[in-house]
Amino acid sequence: MARRARPRGTRGPPLHGGGRPVHHPPLYSVSFDFDFALRIAVFALSAFLVGWLSEWRRRTEETLRLARDELELRVQARMADLTRSNERLAAEIAARARVEETLREQAELLDLTHDTIFVRDEQDVIIYWNRGAEEMYGWTQAEAVGAVAHRRLQTVFPPAPRRHGRAGPHRALGRRARPHLA
Repeated sequence: MARRARPRGTRGPPLHGGGRPVHHPPLYSVSFDFDFALRIAVFALSAFLVGWLSEWRRRTEETLRLARDELELRVQARMADLTRSNERLAAEIAARARVEETLREQAELLDLTHDTIFVRDEQDVIIYWNRGAEEMYGWTQAEAVGAVAHRRLQTVFPPAPRRHGRAGPHRALGRRARPHLA
């Protein structure tokens, strides 16, 4: 087929024989049908979801990082407190060890004497019993230490003094004076 020439000054697609324009198929075509719209919607929703998840993850990581940093600071402060406490305890243990060593040396000196020496605490429990006490009372240190002194020694207490009236013997001696029982 022969092409016809277009009149000068006119625009438009080339004409075929018969004066009709020639149509070439487009290289790319976009049709907006339901399938295409559904794919675009799914793609947009997926992109939105991925973006939202990424932002959520970033915020969560930032929150976790801040919490970790705060926790690390708290751990460091607690470790410093524990270190100071351990140092104080170590110093106290060393001081007690020195005191115990001194007491042990003094107890060894007390064991050298033949005098009777025993020590009681506030509840009257025997906490020290030397060799002189073993010789005098007949109980070993293992038997005496930990026992209540007045029970172990079978102490007999004097009867309580009788109370006198207002003009009793205490008034004659003064307010603070007490008679001495022998």
